[in-house]
Amino acid sequence: TTTSYLQDFKEVIEHMWANLAGREGHSTTGVESQATMGLNHNQGVKPKSSSLDTLVENEMKNIDTTAKVKTKRVEKLRPSTNKKEDTDEKKEPNLNHVRQETMAKETQVRTVLAEHQRRVREESERLAHVEIELRKLSAQEQADIGILRTQLEDIDRKLHWLQKDFNAKESAYKKSKEALDAMETRKRSMHEHLALMVLSSEKRKEEKLNELLANIDSKS
Repeated sequence: TTTSYLQDFKEVIEHMWANLAGREGHSTTGVESQATMGLNHNQGVKPKSSSLDTLVENEMKNIDTTAKVKTKRVEKLRPSTNKKEDTDEKKEPNLNHVRQETMAKETQVRTVLAEHQRRVREESERLAHVEIELRKLSAQEQADIGILRTQLEDIDRKLHWLQKDFNAKESAYKKSKEALDAMETRKRSMHEHLALMVLSSEKRKEEKLNELLANIDSKS
């Protein structure tokens, strides 16, 4: 800064006056007085020595030049800073826009995910209901099958007994049928024999009657 340059300039002036005092035999008090005069020159007070005035003016010019150079550098730096700020300001809306798009996409994804989860949940509930109904139907079918199996087992037992009874009765039927057939055959045979006996008796009777008639005719 300018204050630090003035402090450095004061030290240079004091050093120069110390050298001049050593050459011209001045005391330290004189040096401090001349150094103070040199500083007053910076504030608009002219020093007594022309050589010192020249040195002060040259140094002030150097300081002024240095200050101007630094000022120009600062001014050169300011636009870039402003550009950086402008860039940051430009980037900030872009960043906000990107954030807004990201948040919108995140919201969209969350909405789609929630909808998908809702559909999956509804489908799971529907499948669970179908599973329950299938279990009920299966339980009813199992109950009906159990009843039918019990009835079939009872029918099997009855069929087994009836089959045995049928076999026994079939055997008896065959025997009865054979006896019936034999009895019918015997009856027919007896009917035939009876018919023959009647026919033979009628023939004998007819012959006897004819013989009697012949005897009667012969005697008359």
